[in-house]
Amino acid sequence: MDLLDLAKEAGLSPLKVAQTNGGEYICACPKCGDGGKGKKSDRFHVWPNQQAKNCMGHYWCRQCGIKGDSIQFCRDLLGLNYADACSRLKVQMTLSPREWVTDLARPQKTFKKAVIPNSTWQSKASVFVEWCHELIWKYPAVIASLKKRGFDEESIRYWKLGYCPETFWRDRSSWGLPEKPNASGLIAKLWLPQGIVIPTFSDGNVTKIKIRRPDPHKQQEKKFQKYVVVSGSMEVPTVYGDLSKPVLIMESELDAMLTFKAIEGICCVIALGGAQKKPDLELHQHLKQSPRILLALDFDEGGMKGNLFWRSIYPQLLFWPVPEGKGPGDAIKLGLNLRRWVEAGLKAIKL
Repeated sequence: MDLLDLAKEAGLSPLKVAQTNGGEYICACPKCGDGGKGKKSDRFHVWPNQQAKNCMGHYWCRQCGIKGDSIQFCRDLLGLNYADACSRLKVQMTLSPREWVTDLARPQKTFKKAVIPNSTWQSKASVFVEWCHELIWKYPAVIASLKKRGFDEESIRYWKLGYCPETFWRDRSSWGLPEKPNASGLIAKLWLPQGIVIPTFSDGNVTKIKIRRPDPHKQQEKKFQKYVVVSGSMEVPTVYGDLSKPVLIMESELDAMLTFKAIEGICCVIALGGAQKKPDLELHQHLKQSPRILLALDFDEGGMKGNLFWRSIYPQLLFWPVPEGKGPGDAIKLGLNLRRWVEAGLKAIKL
């Protein structure tokens, strides 16, 4: 196995462009993405036949500056420790066990048991979701933005998407939540910001509410929260479909909704709600038993870090990024046939 094989294992698609140092390849960067160029990205350079200090192969990104040899690639981008990296590449270790013993001491992966929201919260959440769903039809611009993303009126009704027209602050106790201080030491309020309301249901009850805020001019600010999870929501990924079927893991709930409608019957879809979100204990137990898992996180730094975690936990998982665009949302806009993409991924997993 050489650096070119490792790059493909990480979900990259290197393209040969020169004979420099025994062959030069370019592709998207596993850390900073593709710069919007998709398969034509040329920011990440790979020289699989270039002699490094202790192995063959060298890589470098001219955008974010990451670089190293094949061993470093295994450690930083595939989640292997030093010993495993050397074993994978069939090269002699040059560090003593004392020098790399801390590298072997990976933190234990623990999974929390999710807490179901109390009945008062669920009751308040249900009323809020219904109210916002009725209101959304009065805002043509919001409907248009969802249609541009791929939703039609039927799917908006099916998923109970809604719109909160202004920001509300409520006493936490009125939603069955204990009081707590905010950063200023005052009693915190429950925040219901203006935006598109994305509910999660379990057995017919609302268990999580996420709101997609509409302030595009503020999204360049570092502290701006584009998505807000309403306090008291169940802190778990959202599952669409039957977990006994093969699993497709994505970041966005909206992308997962669109994908599930296209592939219903062949795959269960899980929306993490963010690249760094982890499964709860119950979902982890299901995933351990699943023979086929496709991981389709966005192709950016957050997605690649998430990729390393998931691959280290579930060996039957295949990293299956969309062929075009940063993530599934972009690919859907570009006309990706979701069903064919998922079917190809499931066939690529060797049982």
